[in-house]
Amino acid sequence: MTCVLRAAQPRDLDEEGVFVLPHKGEREQLEFDASMRLCVSARVSAPDEVRSYRSWRRAKGERR
Repeated sequence: MTCVLRAAQPRDLDEEGVFVLPHKGEREQLEFDASMRLCVSARVSAPDEVRSYRSWRRAKGERR
């Protein structure tokens, strides 16, 4: 999946259908944080795009 992100605004959390992915293990009530991002446009990548991207990353010396 490819997603275009922008900085989230506090009001974004009140929109219908919005969900938050918590940090691993976080179980407390989530509150707005300046590091939050909102996906404004998303699409599913074609399988050949994923392979091409991975190949490009390897060529750039991807660190794992």
